[in-house]
Amino acid sequence: MPLDRTPSASAQGNAGKVLVAGAGIAGIRASLDLAALGCDVTLVDSSPAIGGILTKLDHQFPTDHCGMCRLLPEVGTLDSARFCLRKGLVHDRIRVLPNTRVQNVQGEPGSFHVEIRRRGRWLDAARCGDCPAPCVDVCPVSVPDEFNHGLTRRKAIHRPTPLGLTDTLTIDAVACTRCGACVDACPVDAIHLDAPDETGEIDADAIVLAAGNALIAPGAPGLDYLPTSDRVVSALQFERILGLAGPSSKTLVHDGHPVRHVAWLQCVGSRDAKHDRDLCSNVCCMFALKQARLTGAIGAGEIETTVFYMDLRGSGKAWEDNLGATRRAGTRFVRSRVRDLSPAADGGVRIRTLDEATGTIVDLHADLVVLSTGQKRSSDVVDLAGRLGWNLGSDGPSLLAPDCHTKAAPGVFLCGSVTGPADIASSVVGATATAGEVCRLLVGLGRSVGPAPSPPRREVDEKAKTLVVSCRCHLHAEGCDTVSPEMVAGLCVE
Repeated sequence: MPLDRTPSASAQGNAGKVLVAGAGIAGIRASLDLAALGCDVTLVDSSPAIGGILTKLDHQFPTDHCGMCRLLPEVGTLDSARFCLRKGLVHDRIRVLPNTRVQNVQGEPGSFHVEIRRRGRWLDAARCGDCPAPCVDVCPVSVPDEFNHGLTRRKAIHRPTPLGLTDTLTIDAVACTRCGACVDACPVDAIHLDAPDETGEIDADAIVLAAGNALIAPGAPGLDYLPTSDRVVSALQFERILGLAGPSSKTLVHDGHPVRHVAWLQCVGSRDAKHDRDLCSNVCCMFALKQARLTGAIGAGEIETTVFYMDLRGSGKAWEDNLGATRRAGTRFVRSRVRDLSPAADGGVRIRTLDEATGTIVDLHADLVVLSTGQKRSSDVVDLAGRLGWNLGSDGPSLLAPDCHTKAAPGVFLCGSVTGPADIASSVVGATATAGEVCRLLVGLGRSVGPAPSPPRREVDEKAKTLVVSCRCHLHAEGCDTVSPEMVAGLCVE
């Protein structure tokens, strides 16, 4: 896809043109809302796949389901492919540019000129098709897989997400040795290791910045009390351990050892005024409750779970119900900010701390310690702010001043966790609100805003078909063995 200034085929006359930077949950929601109102949207992201952190969450609070497909439009569905958003986003009015960064922005509302740079596409997606991917098999490079946060390994040529479409292979330019083995193995000549970066310019009436936050690493200042151990993992690492496509998909095993006791440490790297990280990350308590429940379900009551917390903070109608369900499931809650962790003789972790609620000393052994790490500004936000000359102020996550909630500059809008720590629901609602603000600007500029005409209805096979899927994952396997072909046949109607 050339990076030129030609609008996509979906542009409708005087339709507004919007650039959305950041293809996480907020960027996707804002893009879908704007496209539903007839805008011509270009969605860029520095990653090779869309979805951000949510692609790594097989279970989301409070339902423990994925939930990403709830973002798909409920009206005008002919414009949007109706498959899982974790596989990708296909929409007639949204042009998606992965591996792309904003380099510079000039102009004003109604006439922005945005310079972008896209990493060289060493793999031609138009040629790469439904083959068994021999290029992956012959690649000699093996590096930690960032999708599973280093818990597994991948090749230099790989799929950035395990649920991606078949043509979503990408090549890690840093890890690749340019040995050429993948080039020789490719049956359709789709790999070109000398492809240069592409630059271009996009014209836009408005810009939406939806680049999210990153999580604080355990080695950050103020966290030197945490031991370096394979038994101490971040919340996202543990999410991948629990994940259906992660390294431990059937039973809870870590580093080759069965896990019998898991402890969560809350507020790691957040609510720390001494290191200028005094904000609550707003999601860690919900993360811990969900993971504790899932751990108990996997272990069938055989795995102990303990949460060490300062305060339990949550919101929404499901918070209290989930907190009560987690307590009833047997999770122990200890009010303490743990500072004393040491290796145990068997390779686990010993935790010794004061329970502030009872005034007693807690001394326990955990096979696995999960760190609920706080949020910080992502490198994309810092890089973009530097290029545009914005003053970020303190080291907190937000780009905004206390009295500003949606704008960074005239015609430049913000949504998602770039405005501050936000959970999934807040990000989605905020993205829709930002899309409304963008439409208000477009109307003032004289652009046409409103549902665009849908494309001609596609011919479909009207014959009724029934697909019956029996879930056999480690959380819903009970009773699956009783499903027989006769039972399935009884559900189907010719």
